Order: sequence, then C-alpha cells, then structure tokens
Amino acid sequence: MDRRLQQPVAIIQRLCKPETNVTTANVNGMLDDLVTCLNNAQNQTDGLHTLTAICYELTSIKALKLLDNEHIMQHELFNILGRTLEMLLTKATFIPMTKHDEQCFYEASNLIANLCLYTKKPAACSCDDAHDELNLNYEQAINEISYATLFLTNSFLNKLARILSDDLSANDYEPYHVKYKVIGRLLCLCTELNNINHSVLIDPVVQCLRSDYYRNAYETIDLRQPIINSKQRFFIYLCPQFIRLRSNERNDEVSNSLCDSILGYGQQIFEQHLPIALESEAIVSSTNEKKKIFKSEPGAKLQALGWHIELLNHIALTPTARIHFLAGMLVFSYSTDLIAAYEITSTKRILIISLKLYDAAVLGTHQIIIDHMINIIRTESLIASVHENDELFHSDVHLVSCAITLLYNLTFENKILLLLKEKNLAEFCTKLHTAKQRTIQFASQTLSILLNQDNIDAIKYPLIMAQNYLFYIENTLHERSLVYNGVKLNGALTYLELMAQNDLIKNEIGHDDDGISLLVKCALDQHLDFETIQCPALRIIEAVSFGDEITCKKMSDDNKLMDYIKYLSNVDDSSLGPTANRIRWKVEDENKFISDKIKKELTPATLTNSYDANNSNNHQISFNYNWDLPSSKTSDMFDLIISYHHSDKDICSQIYERLTASCFYRISFDRERVHEILPDAMAEAIEKSSIVLMCFSSKYQQSYACRMAAEYAEKRQRPIIPMNLDELYCPTGWLNNIVASKQCINIVKYNLNSSYANLIQQIDNIKKQINIK
Repeated sequence: MDRRLQQPVAIIQRLCKPETNVTTANVNGMLDDLVTCLNNAQNQTDGLHTLTAICYELTSIKALKLLDNEHIMQHELFNILGRTLEMLLTKATFIPMTKHDEQCFYEASNLIANLCLYTKKPAACSCDDAHDELNLNYEQAINEISYATLFLTNSFLNKLARILSDDLSANDYEPYHVKYKVIGRLLCLCTELNNINHSVLIDPVVQCLRSDYYRNAYETIDLRQPIINSKQRFFIYLCPQFIRLRSNERNDEVSNSLCDSILGYGQQIFEQHLPIALESEAIVSSTNEKKKIFKSEPGAKLQALGWHIELLNHIALTPTARIHFLAGMLVFSYSTDLIAAYEITSTKRILIISLKLYDAAVLGTHQIIIDHMINIIRTESLIASVHENDELFHSDVHLVSCAITLLYNLTFENKILLLLKEKNLAEFCTKLHTAKQRTIQFASQTLSILLNQDNIDAIKYPLIMAQNYLFYIENTLHERSLVYNGVKLNGALTYLELMAQNDLIKNEIGHDDDGISLLVKCALDQHLDFETIQCPALRIIEAVSFGDEITCKKMSDDNKLMDYIKYLSNVDDSSLGPTANRIRWKVEDENKFISDKIKKELTPATLTNSYDANNSNNHQISFNYNWDLPSSKTSDMFDLIISYHHSDKDICSQIYERLTASCFYRISFDRERVHEILPDAMAEAIEKSSIVLMCFSSKYQQSYACRMAAEYAEKRQRPIIPMNLDELYCPTGWLNNIVASKQCINIVKYNLNSSYANLIQQIDNIKKQINIK
C-alpha cells in the first residue's frame, strides 16, 4: 500500500473493528483526521488518490453503521466529498478524465449511494430486480438532515442532468466505461429516493432513450451471455426504470415524446431477438442419463426483452400515446409517399389511393407489436414455465407478464380490442388463468372476459379474479404514480366495474376484509381524479350493494361511506345522486320499506290516494313527476307497470300506447326515469301495480336501476310477465333467476302484433287468477 494512504486507512480500520466501542466523538475525531490527511496532500492527484482510498474503506458495512448519525452527517468531510463528486461530474462532461479521476469518480459515487440508502442496514444501489417498485422506506421528510439532502442538491442534479444530455446521449464509450457505471449508479439512486427534484432529470433521460445507443444496446446483447455490460444496463434498464417510476407528473408528455422512437426500435428488437427468446428452453436445456430435463437460466436476453416491453407498456398507459400502436411507425414507411402523391396532384383518385396505402400501413403497424406479444403468450414452453415459477426475476415469468400486461393496457383503445377479438386468444388466455404469478393471472382473466363479454356470469375463477383486482387497487393506491406492475388504478377500476356484474365477484369484494374500504378510499379521496377514479369506485360500490346480507351489513357499518352516501343523496348532483340513492336503498332503506308495507297489509287500513312524502325517509331530492294515466281513469292503482331500460324506450312506448288505447288497462309508465333516481318512487309504483311487465334486454340486465326494480317486484311477489326485447339475447345471472321459471314473451322485430296478443292473454289470465275486477 502507498505509504501516504496507510494513515487514513489505519484510522478507519481501527474504528471498524467489531470489538471496538465507538462514540460519536470518536467518529468525529476520525473524520477530522481524514480531513487533515486530505489537506496535507501535496497536489490534486494525491488528494484524489487519498479520497479514493477513504471512500473505499468507508463503504464497509461497519463504517456505514458508524456514519448513520445526523451529527456526523454535518462533518466537513462530507462537504468535501459532495463538492468533489460535482467537480468530477463537470469534468467528465467536458474533458477527458485521468485514471485517478476515474477511480475517485467511481468510489465517491459508490460511497454516496450507500450513505443515502443506508437505513441501519447496508443498501446497495443495484436495483437488480427486473420489476422494481419504489421503496417507500427511503422516504424522508424534506426538513430532516440526511445524506440525500446533503449530496443530491439542485446543483448536483443539474450537473447530473447535463452529463446525461450533453455526453451520454450524444457520445459513445466502451461497454464498461466508468461513466456508464457511475452515472447508472447515480440514476438508480435518484430513482430510489423520493424527496428530490426528479423533474430535472426527465428530459435528459428521455434524450438517452431516444438516442441510437438505446437501439445499439439491444443489437449487442447475446442470448447466451450470463450478464449484461454497464452500457447495456444503463440504456435498456436504468433509463427506462427511471422514466417508469419517476415521470408520473409528466406521463402524457413523456410517453408521447418517446413513442415514435421506442415503437420504431421495437420492430427491429423483436425481429432480431424474439425468435431466439421463444426457443430459449431448447437452447439452454440439457438431459441427464435418467432422461430428466434440467433447465439453466437463459441469460440476459429474455430479461432485456421484458424491459423493452415494460417501456412499451408505460407508453401504452397514456391514451394519446396508445394510438401510436396503431400508426406509430407509419411515418417511417409511408409519409413521404403520401406527401409526394398530394403534391403531384390533388385529384380525388390519387388521394383515395394514398389513403388506402395509409390504412394498409396502419393495419400492418399495429399488428407488428401486437402479434409479437401474442406469439409470446401462445408459446407452450413459456406457458408451462409460468405454471412452475412465480418470481418476476425469472426470465420466462417476466417476459410473459410484460407481454400480457401490454395487451391488457392496449385494450383500452377500442380499435385494438376489436383487433384482439379476431386473434382467437381465448384458449391461450384460459391456459394462463392458473399461472402462479399474479399479474399473469390478472391480465389473462381480464382479457378472457373482454374478448367475450356475452356472459359475465360465466367467469372462470371469479373469486381469484376479485382478489387480484383488490390486490392491484391496494398496491396502486400505495404508488405515487397510481401504477403497480404496469397496471394503472383507473384502468383497474374501469374493468372491475364490468367484472362486478358477476354476483360471485360482488360477494367476494364485500366479504374481503379490505374490499369495501379500498373502494371507499378511491371514492372519497379528493386527491384522486373525479371522473376516472372516484365515480367508477362509487359505481362499483353500487354493484357490491346488490350482494348478500353480510356485504350490506359491512357497508352499513362503514360510517365514512354512509355519511358520504347520505350527503350525495341530499345534494342536487345529477351524476352521483341517483347512484347514492340506490346504494342507500339497498343498504338501509329497502328492508325497512318492505317491513312497513307488510305491517300495513296486516291492518284493515287501505292505501290512500296520495303518496306521503314523509315515508321516504327525508332523503329524496326534489323532483316533480306524474303517472301516465288514461284521462278516463282517476284511480291511483294500476293494472300493470312497465319496467324497462331507457335505451328501449321507443318499443316500450309503443306497447304502452297500445295498452292505454284499449281503455281496458291502467298502466304505470315512467317516461322521465324518475324510478332510476328515486328508489322509493319505484317501490311505491310497484306497490300500486297488480302486474309487472318486465321488458328486458342486455342493457336491462346491466342496469342496477333495472335490477333494483325487478328484484323488488320479485321480493314483493308481484306477478311478473317477462318480455325479451332482443330475440338474440339470452338472460343470465340474476335476471335469469327471475325469469327462468316464467313464460317469456319474445318480441319479434317488426312484428309486434303477435307479441302483443300474447301479452294481452297473459295479462287477462293473471287478472283472473288474482280476481281483479
């Protein structure tokens, strides 16, 4: 060892001995001695050499423990360390570095990263997991003294941003150059820490991703190599990771700026590597003398492909960028031809030909990326592997998880969903339902339903699906970006609203210890987006309110929820008020309303002619309405009430007009959708009607307002005449439970007469049975 380094090294090693009892004063004294050593250096080179040795020794576990003290953090040595690293960042950006510069650059950055992340245990900034999420344990209040606030100042971050934008995105270096190691380490550190100014780094990192070096990194990857080099890791893992986890405040802008480049690079990346990746098991498997197959890790390739798909998935989270999966690469192949054609002539013929070429290009473009994802989830060897392994750091699991999550997120673009429906994916999605890894389960189950929405009640593994959705809602709520494992909170709520039409899923959410509370948090948190998070969450709560008694009891006991529901019921809110009224009806009012009616039926008192508003529990919003009665009738009792969905109003109006024109029937027909808004009004109308004509369709089954009326009529044992308004529709679930045992009238399109005759016959038969005169 250099004699000049013996003294500082000996000082550190003496204090780091396990049996040594060290006080804060001892550590401060040691640091004073180290500063003295630095000040006694004969020149800058000697000083850097000494500081390099000091940093190396202080990175030991024992030393980090000694330095984890707010009083020690303020020592002059760390000011010297921070200023030196900033100086080296500036030097690295503009002029060549000496060997001593590079050594100090490496060791100083390593010590700073460890000091910033050390929390009573060593925390190396490696981020080796292929699917890191932010570690909130590293969050510290801004006003606290910490190594992060000491080192990662705005001055430091600006210098780091400058070397990213002016150097690494523009200049090429050897694969293991110290710049890739150090800047990669510092970028990883900035990704891990919360209370720093990440926005300074976003644009420079985007520049790196848009550079040719991102694509070149993939060109140089070898499937059979066990690791990736520093340059590859910087461009294809650390830069994308920073964008995924730290650009949430500018997600739309960043995704739109990246989509053309990343989609363009993607075509080449998949064409070069995916065929080998899909054959990886054959390449790396071997058989012993007992014919047992042993599979070794396939190396960096599969993991690297997953990182690229993760970046594609991040882009797909943004609606305005998602459309680029349809036309993102059109610019490279067709824009020149289109412009030339338009400049030559503006005749209609040429323009039409050009647009046809455009459409063909769009079709080919979206199929390139999407077909690659489909090929991944269709590969039998990968399907088998994800049933044996569940860790995201496993290459096969990571690749399949990333691919199917990208397909899941692309379904929010309706044109892509229609395309996927043509791809016959159901069989392969079904195979992935039982994969061990949760993301694969979640995405494959969701895709299966989206690709065939005809029968929500036939969902396979509904209880597992409900648990997976709750898992993602809970974990996305913990992330500042509201994204977890590539799944966005608003997207999960959008699709859970669809899945919650399944009664088993409703009950599982209601029975789960945290199910209702998670939805309540989404619905009530004013920091969350109103349209895409709060409203869907409240509609899902409405769906869950149609669950069993256990669920309703849990909802009734949730004071925050019921206070909010009562508040919405009492304000004039056309969007949430009706939903809140229906929730309140199912959770609290319906049973009381029925109980009161039964008590009245047991007394000789008869119904009065006027509706007593005081019996509505004082929570209805003001709404004027009148029943549609033939002018010759004055009674408030009805022969029949028509229950229907507003989308079927035209055909139901025809039925109503014909019935009233006969002057034989008194009909209740809610033209103004009052019953959807005021459950009490709906219940009173059914109470005053002898028969319920249930005009159902797929929309009727999906409507909770319609279900509320139908189930109330069933509970009150009103005779129900089911009328199917769509001859191609077959009821399932709750609706089928009501109509299956009844004689159903099927409306034949453009032939209402035959259906009407059948209806009259059923009405008359029921009237005779109940002795209506």
